[in-house]
Amino acid sequence: MDQVGYAIAGLCAAIAAGSIVFQSFIVAPAVFSSLETDAARSFLRTLFPRFFRLNLVVAALACGALLAAGLSNGWSVLETWGAAATAVIALSMFVSLSVVPTINRARDAGPEGDAAFRRLHKLTVMLTVLALLLSIAVIVAIAGTSAGY
Repeated sequence: MDQVGYAIAGLCAAIAAGSIVFQSFIVAPAVFSSLETDAARSFLRTLFPRFFRLNLVVAALACGALLAAGLSNGWSVLETWGAAATAVIALSMFVSLSVVPTINRARDAGPEGDAAFRRLHKLTVMLTVLALLLSIAVIVAIAGTSAGY
Protein backbone atom coordinates (compact mmCIF):
# COMPACT_ATOMS: atom_id res chain seq x y z
CA MET A 1 0.00 0.00 0.00
CA ASP A 2 2.84 2.41 0.66
CA GLN A 3 3.89 2.59 -2.99
CA VAL A 4 0.32 3.14 -4.19
CA GLY A 5 -0.17 5.72 -1.44
CA TYR A 6 3.04 7.50 -2.43
CA ALA A 7 2.02 7.50 -6.09
CA ILE A 8 -1.40 8.96 -5.29
CA ALA A 9 0.06 11.54 -2.91
CA GLY A 10 2.78 12.52 -5.38
CA LEU A 11 0.30 12.89 -8.22
CA CYS A 12 -2.04 14.97 -6.07
CA ALA A 13 0.80 17.18 -4.85
CA ALA A 14 1.90 17.67 -8.46
CA ILE A 15 -1.64 18.64 -9.48
CA ALA A 16 -1.78 21.16 -6.64
CA ALA A 17 1.62 22.65 -7.43
CA GLY A 18 0.90 22.74 -11.15
CA SER A 19 -2.48 24.39 -10.74
CA ILE A 20 -1.03 27.04 -8.44
CA VAL A 21 1.81 27.85 -10.83
CA PHE A 22 -0.54 27.86 -13.82
CA GLN A 23 -3.07 30.09 -12.06
CA SER A 24 -0.44 32.51 -10.78
CA PHE A 25 1.82 32.86 -13.79
CA ILE A 26 -0.39 32.06 -16.78
CA VAL A 27 -4.09 32.62 -16.04
CA ALA A 28 -4.02 35.70 -13.79
CA PRO A 29 -1.69 37.76 -16.00
CA ALA A 30 -3.68 36.79 -19.12
CA VAL A 31 -6.97 37.77 -17.47
CA PHE A 32 -5.72 41.16 -16.35
CA SER A 33 -4.08 41.96 -19.69
CA SER A 34 -6.90 40.83 -21.97
CA LEU A 35 -10.23 41.43 -20.22
CA GLU A 36 -12.04 44.58 -19.17
CA THR A 37 -12.27 45.11 -15.41
CA ASP A 38 -15.87 43.88 -15.05
CA ALA A 39 -15.26 40.82 -17.24
CA ALA A 40 -12.04 40.01 -15.36
CA ARG A 41 -13.85 40.33 -12.04
CA SER A 42 -16.67 38.06 -13.19
CA PHE A 43 -14.25 35.46 -14.55
CA LEU A 44 -12.09 35.44 -11.41
CA ARG A 45 -15.15 35.14 -9.17
CA THR A 46 -15.98 31.96 -11.05
CA LEU A 47 -12.41 30.68 -11.20
CA PHE A 48 -11.14 31.12 -7.65
CA PRO A 49 -13.73 29.01 -5.82
CA ARG A 50 -13.07 26.20 -8.32
CA PHE A 51 -9.30 26.64 -7.93
CA PHE A 52 -9.51 26.45 -4.14
CA ARG A 53 -11.92 23.46 -4.28
CA LEU A 54 -9.64 21.56 -6.68
CA ASN A 55 -6.65 22.03 -4.41
CA LEU A 56 -8.68 21.20 -1.31
CA VAL A 57 -9.79 17.91 -2.89
CA VAL A 58 -6.36 16.86 -4.18
CA ALA A 59 -4.74 17.75 -0.85
CA ALA A 60 -7.36 15.71 1.01
CA LEU A 61 -6.76 12.78 -1.36
CA ALA A 62 -3.00 13.03 -0.83
CA CYS A 63 -3.49 13.17 2.92
CA GLY A 64 -5.79 10.15 2.81
CA ALA A 65 -3.32 8.18 0.69
CA LEU A 66 -0.48 8.92 3.11
CA LEU A 67 -2.65 8.08 6.12
CA ALA A 68 -3.60 4.76 4.49
CA ALA A 69 0.06 4.03 3.77
CA GLY A 70 0.97 4.81 7.36
CA LEU A 71 -1.83 2.66 8.74
CA SER A 72 -0.97 -0.31 6.54
CA ASN A 73 2.82 -0.30 6.94
CA GLY A 74 3.59 1.60 10.10
CA TRP A 75 4.38 5.26 10.32
CA SER A 76 7.59 6.43 8.70
CA VAL A 77 8.68 10.04 8.69
CA LEU A 78 7.35 10.38 5.14
CA GLU A 79 3.84 9.24 6.02
CA THR A 80 3.72 11.27 9.21
CA TRP A 81 5.18 14.47 7.81
CA GLY A 82 3.48 14.10 4.42
CA ALA A 83 0.04 13.56 5.96
CA ALA A 84 0.53 16.61 8.17
CA ALA A 85 1.77 18.72 5.24
CA THR A 86 -1.10 17.74 2.98
CA ALA A 87 -3.58 18.35 5.80
CA VAL A 88 -2.15 21.88 6.11
CA ILE A 89 -2.55 22.35 2.35
CA ALA A 90 -6.17 21.22 2.55
CA LEU A 91 -6.81 23.50 5.52
CA SER A 92 -5.22 26.49 3.77
CA MET A 93 -7.40 25.90 0.69
CA PHE A 94 -10.49 25.53 2.89
CA VAL A 95 -9.75 28.84 4.61
CA SER A 96 -9.10 30.53 1.27
CA LEU A 97 -12.35 29.17 -0.15
CA SER A 98 -14.21 30.28 2.96
CA VAL A 99 -13.10 33.92 2.67
CA VAL A 100 -13.98 34.29 -1.04
CA PRO A 101 -17.49 35.66 -0.34
CA THR A 102 -16.07 38.18 2.13
CA ILE A 103 -13.39 39.22 -0.35
CA ASN A 104 -16.06 39.74 -3.00
CA ARG A 105 -18.21 41.84 -0.65
CA ALA A 106 -15.19 43.93 0.30
CA ARG A 107 -14.35 44.55 -3.37
CA ASP A 108 -17.99 45.44 -4.10
CA ALA A 109 -18.00 47.96 -1.23
CA GLY A 110 -15.65 50.20 -3.20
CA PRO A 111 -13.13 52.37 -1.35
CA GLU A 112 -14.69 51.51 2.04
CA GLY A 113 -13.83 47.86 1.49
CA ASP A 114 -10.30 48.34 0.14
CA ALA A 115 -8.50 47.67 3.42
CA ALA A 116 -10.49 44.48 4.06
CA PHE A 117 -9.99 43.35 0.46
CA ARG A 118 -6.22 43.89 0.63
CA ARG A 119 -5.94 42.09 3.97
CA LEU A 120 -8.00 39.08 2.89
CA HIS A 121 -6.40 38.89 -0.54
CA LYS A 122 -2.98 38.91 1.11
CA LEU A 123 -4.15 36.08 3.38
CA THR A 124 -5.24 33.93 0.43
CA VAL A 125 -2.01 34.68 -1.43
CA MET A 126 0.08 33.68 1.59
CA LEU A 127 -1.95 30.49 2.09
CA THR A 128 -1.59 29.64 -1.60
CA VAL A 129 2.19 30.18 -1.46
CA LEU A 130 2.30 27.93 1.61
CA ALA A 131 0.31 25.29 -0.29
CA LEU A 132 2.71 25.54 -3.24
CA LEU A 133 5.81 25.18 -1.06
CA LEU A 134 4.35 22.25 0.87
CA SER A 135 3.23 20.56 -2.36
CA ILE A 136 6.75 20.84 -3.75
CA ALA A 137 8.19 19.55 -0.47
CA VAL A 138 5.86 16.53 -0.56
CA ILE A 139 6.90 15.77 -4.15
CA VAL A 140 10.58 16.02 -3.23
CA ALA A 141 10.11 13.90 -0.10
CA ILE A 142 8.31 11.16 -2.02
CA ALA A 143 10.84 11.25 -4.87
CA GLY A 144 13.69 11.09 -2.36
CA THR A 145 12.44 8.11 -0.43
CA SER A 146 14.13 4.78 -1.04
CA ALA A 147 10.69 3.19 -1.55
CA GLY A 148 9.98 5.54 -4.43
CA TYR A 149 7.01 4.80 -6.58
